[in-house]
Formats: sequence, C-alpha cells, structure tokens
Amino acid sequence: MRAVSNTSPLRSLIAVGRADLLSQLFVEILIPPGVAAELSDAATPVMARQWIAQPPAWLRIHSLISPPDAELMAALDRGECEATQLVIERQADILIMDEWKGRAIAQSRGLPLIGALS
Repeated sequence: MRAVSNTSPLRSLIAVGRADLLSQLFVEILIPPGVAAELSDAATPVMARQWIAQPPAWLRIHSLISPPDAELMAALDRGECEATQLVIERQADILIMDEWKGRAIAQSRGLPLIGALS
C-alpha cells in the first residue's frame, strides 16, 4: 500500500519517537516538497528538522507533475495542498492528514483518508 503524508501526522509521530510505524503499515510513504519544507522550517521542532535532514530510507520526496488547482491553493497551506495533489497524481492508496479542512476537501474529492491522531 502506498501512502502520502501531510506534515502534521509526521510531526506528531516524530515527536513521540514512532515515525517508524508508517514503514510498518505501508510499503511506500511519499511526501511532496512542501511537506519536506514545512518539516525543515526554523519554526518546526528541532527533532523534526533533524529527522527530515536525514530522512529514513522508507520515505520518498516526490515533486508534483502539475500545480495544485485553485481550490486547493486557496483553501489549504502548502503541505496540505501538495499532499492532496500528490495522492491524485501518484494514485496513492491513502492520504494521511489530520487537519479538518484538508480532510474535508480530500473527502469531497473521494480520496481515501486516515489520520495519525484521528
């Protein structure tokens, strides 16, 4: 099973030292550049910045083929927007996202969805 993750599920799992759970649940975990950038941001906790600086072998950063549509760009932050677009482009099996607004948009588009916290 191939999953695409947004930033907050990764940050939460990194914070409790269990990001490895994703590799036990999914064959492939993809993130877009926007998620990698959010994990690298100076405002992000040090533990997450160190983790993304040397990402595990099971995590793959994939660029988008096309920019997200206007609805996504207007409604969501960069990581959520790009993660949603990446699920569509890569025909991933599931999107891992916790934010309610991003989840609502993903559900309205019929995307398979789970959360790390909900």
